[in-house]
Amino acid sequence: MRKLAVILLAISPVLLFAGCSSKAPTTAATATPATSQLSDIDPLLKQTGYVREQLTDPALYNFLQNKKQAASLNLPSDQVQTYIQNKIGKTVTFNKSVKYGVTGTAKIVSADTIQVMNFSYNGACGTLSIALLNSGNQSTILAKVKDFAAPVSSVGFEIQIPSNLSLLKVDTVAAFCSPDAKNANLSQTPISSAIFPK
Repeated sequence: MRKLAVILLAISPVLLFAGCSSKAPTTAATATPATSQLSDIDPLLKQTGYVREQLTDPALYNFLQNKKQAASLNLPSDQVQTYIQNKIGKTVTFNKSVKYGVTGTAKIVSADTIQVMNFSYNGACGTLSIALLNSGNQSTILAKVKDFAAPVSSVGFEIQIPSNLSLLKVDTVAAFCSPDAKNANLSQTPISSAIFPK
């Protein structure tokens, strides 16, 4: 009898923890793979124009971007930095726009900064947008960088070239009338531009 009591005492905890319950077995939900590269952890991945490599390995991203852009310019990849350094210090003037009174100068002050000086605009087209372009395709805006909702006279401002662009691709600062009912046909063509020499 004593042996039976010891056996029952030894088996009862095993039966208790073994799952002798009336609950149905649960199954784990199957994980579904992410369909995009967006992240709640890093808000930059939610913004357009950013790719994962740009944030996780910016040096590699810049190298690959420069290599790709250098190839499009028929420039050896070992001459990319020389090409960019030769552009620093160049100053150009916005072509005159009598109807809109756009005047001013633009100067490349570093590999990622353009300074605009003595910029004026008479307000004739409503909101004026300043954008970065490539002179080879002036109807494609690479980055919109500033808006003027009212006339300005002889103002200065700096443009930070976005990290997904470089001086290999950007060679023009342009002024566009922002699209609205009054200016629908003007929004595709710059009303004035400052084109840096290659």
